[in-house]
Amino acid sequence: MNRRTTNNAENIHYSLIKGIVIGVLLMLGAFWFWWHLAGNPFEEFALIRSAQTVSGFIIDTWEEPGETDYGETRWSHSVTYKYCVPSGREFMGNSKGRGRLSQELSDLTEPYPVEIEYLPNKPKVSRIKGGGCQSITEWLWRKIGIGGILLVVFLSIGFSIIQNAINEFKRSKMLSGNMTEENNSPMCTE
Repeated sequence: MNRRTTNNAENIHYSLIKGIVIGVLLMLGAFWFWWHLAGNPFEEFALIRSAQTVSGFIIDTWEEPGETDYGETRWSHSVTYKYCVPSGREFMGNSKGRGRLSQELSDLTEPYPVEIEYLPNKPKVSRIKGGGCQSITEWLWRKIGIGGILLVVFLSIGFSIIQNAINEFKRSKMLSGNMTEENNSPMCTE
């Protein structure tokens, strides 16, 4: 095998590996994006179906301005809350959102009372009552519908890149196999 054939084979393998790696990374990125965008859809579904409610307190808040591409200010905020379940165990949670906090929360000087929804079998999973999806229909639309469409789009792009890399690898293997046979045929003499 000559040097030209060796370099061509290395390029074919490099192209295959590069296509597979890019495709897999895009697919993993799609799952991460969906999970980040939608949160844990299974925990949210469980909260809709079987949440228990207890009293809790918002103990810390922050809000921060950000700037959009159009020069507009877009606010984001976060609140930290704590609550006790009937067994006496205390938990803390965090809730993030967009927009400004209410005046009473932005100037928080003492704990602010709120209702907290939590899962009895997994009390660390919680949210402030009224946050997140409130019905199975809303959950299906927001978490599965919109998130699922975005997930399918990104997964299909990643799958397509992998498929194209494999097809290109097969095509180049067939061409290099035909060229080798032609070079070894008795009609080709140099």
